[in-house]
Amino acid sequence: MKAVAWAVTWLTKLSLYAAALIGAVMSTIVFVAVALRYVFHSPLPFTDEIVGLFFSAVVFLAIPYLFAGDRNIKVAMVVERLSPRWRSGVQFFSNLGIIVFFLLLGWLSFDFAAFSFAISARTDVAQLPVGPWMALLPLSSFLTALVVLVKTAFAPFGVEVGERQERLEETLSE
Repeated sequence: MKAVAWAVTWLTKLSLYAAALIGAVMSTIVFVAVALRYVFHSPLPFTDEIVGLFFSAVVFLAIPYLFAGDRNIKVAMVVERLSPRWRSGVQFFSNLGIIVFFLLLGWLSFDFAAFSFAISARTDVAQLPVGPWMALLPLSSFLTALVVLVKTAFAPFGVEVGERQERLEETLSE
């Protein structure tokens, strides 16, 4: 179980590092585009397309990591007032809903991304292939569903996914 939790945590970290790298490149492109616009009065013509693709990549690649570390948005006003038994039941059904949502989103977006690959869809100005960027949504959705599934399945055994597991292992090893 710990090996599976470690592998899922590693995948979410890899996804986050990719998001951070893409975010840094996106920031550099925006900086260069603004500098060119104000210094040479000639911006890069494809900046909007690339920044849009990079921004969506950053968002979708960060989602699995957020769910792994319980950093996602939660409405806890009612749940916090429940007894521990009811709270765990509500958490279970909430996780089940999250898993179903991300599996459906992944399935539907997979069809959309596959269609983009099939027709060799490209952006308007820069003529960049759109398929790889669209493939990030089903990848992110399936990884997020896996994260929540593993967290839900392993929670009764005290095995956690994400950074809390790493902190626990550091504490146990000291």
